[in-house]
Amino acid sequence: MLYFDVDFHHSLLDLTARGMVWLTVNPAQLGAAGAAMAGHPETAYVAAMTGSANLYASVLSPSTEALYDYLTTSIAQLPGLSEVETILVMRTV
Repeated sequence: MLYFDVDFHHSLLDLTARGMVWLTVNPAQLGAAGAAMAGHPETAYVAAMTGSANLYASVLSPSTEALYDYLTTSIAQLPGLSEVETILVMRTV
């Protein structure tokens, strides 16, 4: 297996708002929700996981306003979604 990972400064693409999003999704719809979210242009990384939140995503947006719109439209419509927790990344060290 070959895996590539590229780090870049998000401002190069005018993506200045970065969020970490934990979602709680009905297990029967986890695959569908994860696949849908992986298809969103805002997502850099999506993973199913264990714990009270069972889906995680790293998201990038051009502004906090655009991130808010993404959270309240595209994410809000994911199948089986019951909870969302979002943390804004202030600075990567």
